[in-house]
Amino acid sequence: MKIGVDICEVKRFKEKSIKFYEKIFKNDEILYAKKYKNYAEHFAGFFCAKEAIMKAIGVGIDKINVKDIEILHLKSGKAVVNLSGNAKKIFNSLNEKQIEISISHTKEFAVAFAIIY
Repeated sequence: MKIGVDICEVKRFKEKSIKFYEKIFKNDEILYAKKYKNYAEHFAGFFCAKEAIMKAIGVGIDKINVKDIEILHLKSGKAVVNLSGNAKKIFNSLNEKQIEISISHTKEFAVAFAIIY
């Protein structure tokens, strides 16, 4: 089992250009966050989840493109992970089967926790 956690300030994701979001997030993540008035909280949560997953995998942004980790939501609201590219390759090399994430945010901070098992 491997774990990772990350926390960040929501203000880092307020009033940014679409190009800024497109560098970090996939289209479905952008569409999901932008449905909410408090969209920056969602972007911050997604970013924290991506960072927590990288920490759990044991590599940093120099080895995995953050867009290779996509945070999606089931109809129930549960956040789930979709890996692609190098993130998927590195995860598969760990011989682990599952990634679970939990994301929470307030107006000021977002936090995410990842468990790989």
